[in-house]
Amino acid sequence: MEKGELRGHVLDLLRTHGDELHNQAALRQALHTRDCGFQHHDMLTLSEILWELLMQGVLSPGFNPSNEWFPWLHVTERGKAYLSGEGIGPLDPDGYVGRLCESVTQTLDNTLLLYVRESAHAFYANCSIAAAVMLGVASERCIDLLTEAYSNAIGSTTKKADFERDVQQAGRSVKRRFEVLRNELLSLSLPGELSDALDVLLSGIFHTIRYSRNDAGHPTGATIDQEVVHSSLSVFPTYCKRVYDLIEYLGANTI
Repeated sequence: MEKGELRGHVLDLLRTHGDELHNQAALRQALHTRDCGFQHHDMLTLSEILWELLMQGVLSPGFNPSNEWFPWLHVTERGKAYLSGEGIGPLDPDGYVGRLCESVTQTLDNTLLLYVRESAHAFYANCSIAAAVMLGVASERCIDLLTEAYSNAIGSTTKKADFERDVQQAGRSVKRRFEVLRNELLSLSLPGELSDALDVLLSGIFHTIRYSRNDAGHPTGATIDQEVVHSSLSVFPTYCKRVYDLIEYLGANTI
């Protein structure tokens, strides 16, 4: 069994039966009962996953005062908060990327996927600074793709030249490039599902991710709270889906 698939089953069991699975043997039995394809040769992979969840703070040794150390385990309060979260969560990095692709439906750009995958794996490895920087790069890639789609959809040669000049003058500042694009998008008469809360969704999530990336991506010594990165990863799929829905619309319409 692939590690990503097994991790998904483990997280699902912890989510639904976490109070009953007090050690690796109990979890192993639950996997066999689930009939998910778990075999004896998958035991070491299961051990790796459990150790990673311990390092992540999802699991901790012990389950009561009389059994307070290994081999006993329990789901921590932090773990319960993560496991009970709605939508796409970053505790399962491979599953996170897979569900992101499913939620967007369009084929995602390979460069975008590269940085999203790096961010999810960095978060899973407790590397919050790296996760924040990589997600910020992924967000910037979203803006670049949407900017290109918008430019290609412009019917007027003069308007197209003006837009591309403004983007070029914005230089390397993704904030300035985003503001140029944002102003153009808000001037369009988009269908209801695309215009609904467009500024709140794009601007709000873009700036949230950008601020985290800026705090982490410069040699200031500042740290990033893991909960902040968790929140950014959790809302990124919604942001990415809206970007790709806009790209699809622009590809089918002249503005």
